Amino acid sequence: LSDNFSFTSSNEAYAKVDAHGLVTFHRAGIGHSVTITAFAKNALGVVADSYTFRLVDGINVGYGKPVQEYDPDEDTDGSLADALDFGIFYDMQYVINEYRGDLDAYGTNGALVLHNNVYYPREADRPEFYRSIYGNGYTYDGQLHTLEYNERMFGTWQWAEYLPTLPEYKQTGHYEVVIENLIIQSYHPISSDSEEAFVDLKQRGGIPVRLEYDYNVTGLTIVFRYCLFQYAYSHINAETGNVTLDGCILRNCAAPAILLQSKDVVYDENGVPKPTGRYSDVTIRNCIFSNSIAPALLSTVGNLDWARDRYERLGYSSLTLQGNNYVYNWRRLEEVQLDIFPPADIGLGAIMSIVGDKLSMSVREVLMDEVNSTVVYTDVTEDKYVNFSFYFLGIWADNNMQDNPDVPWDHSAGIAIRGEEGNYRLYELDMTAADEFFRSNRGLGFLFDSVSESFGLDLAGHKSYIVDPMTNGKANTKPGEKYEIDDKTIARLHGNA
Repeated sequence: LSDNFSFTSSNEAYAKVDAHGLVTFHRAGIGHSVTITAFAKNALGVVADSYTFRLVDGINVGYGKPVQEYDPDEDTDGSLADALDFGIFYDMQYVINEYRGDLDAYGTNGALVLHNNVYYPREADRPEFYRSIYGNGYTYDGQLHTLEYNERMFGTWQWAEYLPTLPEYKQTGHYEVVIENLIIQSYHPISSDSEEAFVDLKQRGGIPVRLEYDYNVTGLTIVFRYCLFQYAYSHINAETGNVTLDGCILRNCAAPAILLQSKDVVYDENGVPKPTGRYSDVTIRNCIFSNSIAPALLSTVGNLDWARDRYERLGYSSLTLQGNNYVYNWRRLEEVQLDIFPPADIGLGAIMSIVGDKLSMSVREVLMDEVNSTVVYTDVTEDKYVNFSFYFLGIWADNNMQDNPDVPWDHSAGIAIRGEEGNYRLYELDMTAADEFFRSNRGLGFLFDSVSESFGLDLAGHKSYIVDPMTNGKANTKPGEKYEIDDKTIARLHGNA
């Protein structure tokens, strides 16, 4: 072999390669990239090929096992599901939630590197986001699936106890978790018929990622990079902390792909608000959203629990748009729907479903109002569309929208939108039509008004906004346009469009 081939490393401090092509990686390369090049000699000369490795400090899970692929349509009696290797899930769960050997030995909390599909057993405990998680870049490896309804695939509940134990956090006050190259599929639709599938997702799709933790957790950032989210009720519920979506696709959900909710502010003994309340700072960079029945992102100030109690003031959240983001969520005005109450979460499911329908009708009235025609696209057949992209709904309290504010954080309730010039457009909606419709007695009468007052619903009394991502000041998608996950789309996700 050594007579016909030779090998080089771009940085031998990170990785060495011997005459036989055996590569040895070194801890000095963690967090860096290194390129291994192979040269082949033949009668015509020398040809070369290279591969670049990005090194992470990690623990392999699922390595060396046959790739698992499960098709529920073929599993008529449940035997295929029973035959899956759930040991891969339990290995993942143990490494994330319990294993501390690398932390004790090296003072660092290494990543988990998946080399196989991971199927969640029924009623399994959720892994926390204590470690970074990497797929290994192949189409099927590193996928996460649930076999049946599982409200959440990940939790973020114990950070107040765990974060202070990490040396990196002790030294800098910051800690970052990266979730990269994963396909996160919360639920498998029961039907190929789109209408039946979305009804099913609304009832049982779940919310795979819910970011909610104690007030005193600061300096934590969770980054989702090059992930594909599909088939869920809603993909991410961001109530607290810093969240970054970088080069991700979020599609096929019955509710908003992202729920961004500002919640309560905590005060010190002198009545001064602390910057540690339940608020979220979300950054979206070079992402694609498609096929959400509701808006691609829905932001509310407050939520149902807060409206019931009202014992705390509300916090301030922000949305930062970077690069070029694409939303393929065009809806005819008469098809606009607003799902914000997952039936599985609320005991008064039937009543809240009716309330949700009333909210949808109110939003349709607003968008059909001529005064809001700037957000409407009319095609050659005179059909009217709206790209139901990022919707900031004033339902429990005012959004107090700030467009590119100088102050990074404010203690009053609301939302700040930040972005580069030309990559988004902000519309304030005139809610007069909602005032005429939402408070009317049409359809539900006293029952609806009583429920609305009980849960603090006031769509007409607060300002609402739509934010449309753009490219160079122009819309970058149009009604009926589709995309494929091909080289062009990959270039977009990597910011190279």
